[in-house]
Amino acid sequence: MKRIILSIACLIFLNACGATADSKTLLGVDSNNDGVRDDIEVYIKQKYPQQDQQNAVMQMARYYQSVMSLDSDSYKDVQTISREGDRSFTCVFKTFKGGSDANGKSIADEIVKLTMNTRKRRKAYKRYDHALDGSVFTIPRENYCDN
Repeated sequence: MKRIILSIACLIFLNACGATADSKTLLGVDSNNDGVRDDIEVYIKQKYPQQDQQNAVMQMARYYQSVMSLDSDSYKDVQTISREGDRSFTCVFKTFKGGSDANGKSIADEIVKLTMNTRKRRKAYKRYDHALDGSVFTIPRENYCDN
């Protein structure tokens, strides 16, 4: 009986420790208001030491974060965010051009996984993705990186 109670207490404690402020809300914590959740920003700065790479991946993270904050089904609003996505993808692919296209795609997949890390966030992304059905995308030829 003591073992069961102790096990339950440990599970409750561990679950409470795993629930950070970043995972409790849809948008998470962005203490410096740069458009990227703090946990993702720390990850990017640790993983990508070169400033141009950090800038490109941060731009992509801002795009995915803006998807989370979309509070409209307006085609115009969805298209505006989608164009920012096109710019961020192009920026990452051009910045990491020393690697293959798969390198740019793996970075995008990595940021998606970090950003859409709760059920609520995945649901918000699916709503955005559904709103894009039938859209045509373009690859920007210039002015694709913010920095």
